[in-house]
Amino acid sequence: MRKKEAERLLEKYRQGLCSDEEKLLLIDWYRQWNEPGQEANLPAEELSRVEQEMWTHLTHVTQPRKVGFHWLKPAMKIAVAALVTIALSFSIYQYLYRTESPDVHELLAHDVEPGQNKALLALADGNAIELREDENGIVMAGGGAVNYADGSPLLEDNLQQPGEPRDYVLTTPRGGQYKVVLPDGSKVWLNAASSLRYPARFTGKERNVYLEGEAYFEVAAHVGAPFIVHSDKQSVRVLGTHFNVNAYADEQAVKTTLVEGMVQIENRTSNTVNQLRPGEQSVVVEGNTHVHAVETDEFIAWKEGYFLFNDTDLKSVMRQLARWYDVQVADIDRLPDNRYNGKLPRNVKLSSVLRVLELTSELKFEIQEGRRIRMVK
Repeated sequence: MRKKEAERLLEKYRQGLCSDEEKLLLIDWYRQWNEPGQEANLPAEELSRVEQEMWTHLTHVTQPRKVGFHWLKPAMKIAVAALVTIALSFSIYQYLYRTESPDVHELLAHDVEPGQNKALLALADGNAIELREDENGIVMAGGGAVNYADGSPLLEDNLQQPGEPRDYVLTTPRGGQYKVVLPDGSKVWLNAASSLRYPARFTGKERNVYLEGEAYFEVAAHVGAPFIVHSDKQSVRVLGTHFNVNAYADEQAVKTTLVEGMVQIENRTSNTVNQLRPGEQSVVVEGNTHVHAVETDEFIAWKEGYFLFNDTDLKSVMRQLARWYDVQVADIDRLPDNRYNGKLPRNVKLSSVLRVLELTSELKFEIQEGRRIRMVK
């Protein structure tokens, strides 16, 4: 924050015209820029007074906690969640435009770019095509042909035999994402480190696909031909709906989150079937299925281009970063049980995300050579 901006906001505060966003921005500015040994742009006594007044003003909805940036009571979720997100967003803004900070060199020395559109399309004959990074998806056309989302041709299928539809496998690496429109018109977004196996055309009374990793589905309705997503431990049966499946091998549970429509979750271990309604999530873990209500935004945020944390533990945060930035996390099992709320863009460099985690906790990280994150404090 520049001096003129700070003075403008302080004047608005004195007049009682500051929004909650502007109050949090001033607090964040004070706490990060006016530490011992740093030069203050405004008189310390003025900033101290304003900070104290602001905290007093906000105490009816906030209770500070020294655990990440999850410093608000869960009971205040509706009113306070927005404030937490705002505070986090301003921390990102501050970091991105503040280059003179003395403690970021460990992050910048081996910085990592965010993930992008990357995928391989494997064919039945064993060949694989590396898909263009300037395109975000492919469309299955008639006869097994494949086009890019803009209509340009990718593959003309001359090997398709009548009655023998072959399978394609779309795979995204760590640090990649891609979209596919299936032969029936269903749309699938693949998150990083995921794969989807599907036929060149659907035949018979079921539409079967096989998922490893995470994907968001918008299934085209076809009466009499249910769409079935097979993944580790479960199958999801639908007719037409929108839902997300997280079935990464390094996660303890398989999570299915329903946004629209209705689905049935078949637990292959216990042979039980559960039905989900919009806003519900099934969690398959240790052979059991648990269903509960959730805020769906958290579980489809990756598709919209951001991370959304809702009381998310640091290990889970780091697993998400590892997949999206294609990095390794040292000693991940030894990380503290810090928990986070907030919203972070996925299109910024890794150092920006780690710096925000540092600003909102007492932790310190470094990005080491060889794409490796290590907690140093």
